Amino acid sequence: MDSQLHFATLGVPDLGATHRFYVDGMGWPAALVVPAEITFIQIGHGLLLGLFCADGLEADIGQGAVVASGCLPFALAQVVETE
Repeated sequence: MDSQLHFATLGVPDLGATHRFYVDGMGWPAALVVPAEITFIQIGHGLLLGLFCADGLEADIGQGAVVASGCLPFALAQVVETE
């Protein structure tokens, strides 16, 4: 199996402002938007950038007090054929 990155998800403190910066300001087309939760932007062939509310991503990945410490959460993911 080839090692590939398919998703890079960043936890951001202000999803609305970050969405406006990348989508409206930079002109990057949003592939999927779930309002107040996440924006996915296609940034390369088979590669999506996910912009996720930092508190929500922190809860989703099970980290404790990451945002409070000043370090924002992030996740990297690969799509594979089977579990």
